Amino acid sequence: FGVSTRSAAAAQEDSVEGAGEPEDMLQWEQSLYHRPAPLAGSGMGTGSILTAPQSAHVASSALVPVTPSRASPEGAVVSGMEVTPYDALRACYGILFHHLTRLLDFAPQFTDASALADRMVSVCSSSADLQFLHSLYDHLLSTGHVDILLRIDSPSLERWLRDAKGDATLLWRYYVVHDLHTTAGDVMWKKAGTTDAKIPLDERIESLTRAVNSFQAALEKGSGGGRLVAAPLPGGYGNGTVVTALDQPRVPSREELNRITTQIREQLEVAKLQRRVLDSIQVSQSDSNSLDATNLDKLQNSLVSATDLYNDFAAPLALYDLCLLMMRTCEHNEPNYITTLWKSIMCEEVLPCQTRSTAVQTFLTELARGSLVEGGCALIGDGDSGHSSLMLFEDGAWIPKLRDRVTNLGRELYGKGADYTFPLELLVDCLEGLRQVHRESVTLSVDDSPWPLSIFLDVGVKFLPLLGAFDPELSQGSGMAWSDNPETRVQRLTSVSEVLKKWVILAGGRNEALVVSTGGRMNAGNTVSIQLSQALSSGGLLLRIDAYKSMLESCVGGSAEKISRVHAALRDVEDAIRQNM
Repeated sequence: FGVSTRSAAAAQEDSVEGAGEPEDMLQWEQSLYHRPAPLAGSGMGTGSILTAPQSAHVASSALVPVTPSRASPEGAVVSGMEVTPYDALRACYGILFHHLTRLLDFAPQFTDASALADRMVSVCSSSADLQFLHSLYDHLLSTGHVDILLRIDSPSLERWLRDAKGDATLLWRYYVVHDLHTTAGDVMWKKAGTTDAKIPLDERIESLTRAVNSFQAALEKGSGGGRLVAAPLPGGYGNGTVVTALDQPRVPSREELNRITTQIREQLEVAKLQRRVLDSIQVSQSDSNSLDATNLDKLQNSLVSATDLYNDFAAPLALYDLCLLMMRTCEHNEPNYITTLWKSIMCEEVLPCQTRSTAVQTFLTELARGSLVEGGCALIGDGDSGHSSLMLFEDGAWIPKLRDRVTNLGRELYGKGADYTFPLELLVDCLEGLRQVHRESVTLSVDDSPWPLSIFLDVGVKFLPLLGAFDPELSQGSGMAWSDNPETRVQRLTSVSEVLKKWVILAGGRNEALVVSTGGRMNAGNTVSIQLSQALSSGGLLLRIDAYKSMLESCVGGSAEKISRVHAALRDVEDAIRQNM
């Protein structure tokens, strides 16, 4: 077997003298030979000879037994000791695993070595000796050949991974390798929701993600792979029983797999929101201090239900964005509270502030009245420098921050099956109102680009519902920003003309700098163009433009210059549509 030329007695002598393993000893020989301790009371030092019962106890371990204590340097070498059956067994295992490891290590470099390694693993794994099999599994795992281990298709390995190792991730990998996707998904689902162990939130999120992927794979393959979850899976966090090759499998229907996948996706969404709540708390020192250790640990190491996450954490900590996301996830429609949350978000970006305009103060006071944000807008005189700690509304520093926050939140809310969490009419009222009072409060020329319109387009709102939200006749918003005042109605119709102009420009694929009445045919491949064609097919859009022009003419008392400018813009849009139809 390629033993080193040194005898076992020589190795024993080295051991007694306190030396390490001989330099020329092969790898599989290490820790192989007996190292008996001197007999107590014999004048040969302390300790005792390894007796048969002790040897039997050592043999219960998987591969590497506990080596008896080295003899004292003062003691004489004990010869003629009894070699136990376990020593012979260990020697055989050592020789076998040494050469197996050598083959596996060289397999990537040599084709023959790879074939021999596969053959050797196949023969070894077919053994009926459970002690040997468990030693084989443990050796492959400890030497880093996990992929080789998981390729072994054996009920014995499945039980060993599940019962002896207790490693859910390793068991999940085993099921994935053998296309047992439903069982794999159930293992990860159960791990994500377990209350028997303290598992960090990120690890639970990872487990839910793997569970979704496994159940989705089972759906795509049209089968769970033969060994599936035990019947039936109750609600909760995947507490079905994992079945083995010897159990009676139950094949869930496709409808049940869809239901399970949907349920886990919802739990995953809530868990990700929990992660965001935790991140917000950790960033905010005040929020972190407001939570006791028990609740903080609950967030960090368990899955919190959507109801508890909302009521116990997000709402009390004024995490308005996350409150809206939870209402979307849970499909909870409460219009009054949604309005309050959105006004609170806008007030957080604008208030507290100071202004020299009474119109601004009036508008912001009304906006704050329906919010949960404390702080108002201070009115300062023309010669007053105001408070250095307060933002001046007229500076417009709040605009990019508000635009980014509404856009990012809107992308997460709109078009996800719960559009009521992104109320267009309310947001048009508030954002256009902010734009209007800011423009009127600034004496110098400022960029008057329609930034609220850009927000809605960036979120993904289609033009027809967007036009309806801007329409002063069709809109049934809060009415906070608009009234029967001729000037405000002219301003509203100005916004309508901006929506129409943008629609025609994008539909034609033209640069914004071009006049809308010029250019080629509308791009038929453009989705915006398709939206416009659909709106024109019934003739309703052109009729609505005529109605806007009539409304302008009825705005008696409004600025004639503004009315004329808006009328010309509507006429240009109408001409561009007729020319390119």
